[in-house]
Amino acid sequence: MNTKLHTNIQELENHFKEEEKVGVYITDYEKLYEYNLLYADALPRFHFLDEGRKALKDQLFLEYKQEYKTDKVAEAKARTDPQFTAIVEERRKAHKYYLQLKAKINFLEGKMKSDKSKEISHNIEKRLSALSGEGRN
Repeated sequence: MNTKLHTNIQELENHFKEEEKVGVYITDYEKLYEYNLLYADALPRFHFLDEGRKALKDQLFLEYKQEYKTDKVAEAKARTDPQFTAIVEERRKAHKYYLQLKAKINFLEGKMKSDKSKEISHNIEKRLSALSGEGRN
């Protein structure tokens, strides 16, 4: 599955690649921090658009309710209104961005936990090997 990443995520990943090309090592903690900064901006935007979508639908419903007799018709008209469809599309994009960031963050956190587990198991093996006398002259 090939999903196009949001431009902010692409720019950040390109920045990481450029830094690594010139010899600057960026840790997973630094990457996680940068993704969390983007996430901190994306989450309120998504919630704002979600609440705005609900408020606009209610407003349009009331406007169409005066024009049409039944609630079903008024709600259908409100849902197909160009203003409403535009905000739904913006909300969809914001939600996709938010989920992409969340996926990046979860991936990095999982990778960091895995690396930490490998390091711990390696240290345990090393210690047990030293205690058992293996490798000693």
